[in-house]
Amino acid sequence: MEVRAGGTFERLDFDDVAALPAPIDGDLRDRNLYTGGLRLGQDIGGNWQVFGQGYADLRSYDAAVNSGNHNRDSDGGTLAAGLRYRVGKQMDF
Repeated sequence: MEVRAGGTFERLDFDDVAALPAPIDGDLRDRNLYTGGLRLGQDIGGNWQVFGQGYADLRSYDAAVNSGNHNRDSDGGTLAAGLRYRVGKQMDF
């Protein structure tokens, strides 16, 4: 059985922009991005492996509701399954 897991965190922090007639508030775009994923694989003979994987992501704005009263926070994810074939000799690291 093969198990892989991973995750990321990214912070986006925007500066204000000088513009006429008024500066543009960059803070409305500030947000955190979170992502996590998992992959499970099982060898089924020869160089073949069956696997399933999925990940989830979350976007969280500091100012979740913008001037148009729209909530911009979001989340999502994906699932996948398949077959993997290893060509040649596998190297262990």
